[in-house]
Amino acid sequence: MSNSTYRVRSLGLLLALIAVGPILAAVNNTAATSTPTISEAGKLSVASVKKLLDEKKAVYIFDANGRDSYVAGHVPGAQWVEYDAVGKAQLPKAKDAMLVFYCYNPMCGASPRAAKDAIGLGYSNVWVMPDGIVGWRTAKMPIVAGAKAR
Repeated sequence: MSNSTYRVRSLGLLLALIAVGPILAAVNNTAATSTPTISEAGKLSVASVKKLLDEKKAVYIFDANGRDSYVAGHVPGAQWVEYDAVGKAQLPKAKDAMLVFYCYNPMCGASPRAAKDAIGLGYSNVWVMPDGIVGWRTAKMPIVAGAKAR
């Protein structure tokens, strides 16, 4: 490839990137604002959630995994919720009630999404257990299995 052909191709690629750049930035900005993150809710460790249960604190725990996963085993007292359909019907009436959401593991986005929806509904004491059911099982915490999903 000659030096001038290389320059023409490089210039063409540069111009294409300049033209597409604002479009990609707009798409990226939209994705960033619509994708929930754990930082929108507080974070609790597996041990902290276990302590809340042991101390019989007033806490509502929600499993945002798939229904099959919930039935296979979940945190004691957890209620199954469809992560992308959290609404007032599944949540307590008190907007200051402590809500804890978990899903599969730290890479799973279901519990942050569910927590974000709860915050959007006006709940102010919303938490996520990022380690999820995998972290719960790894820590050898008690599991309730075979329960009918709600």
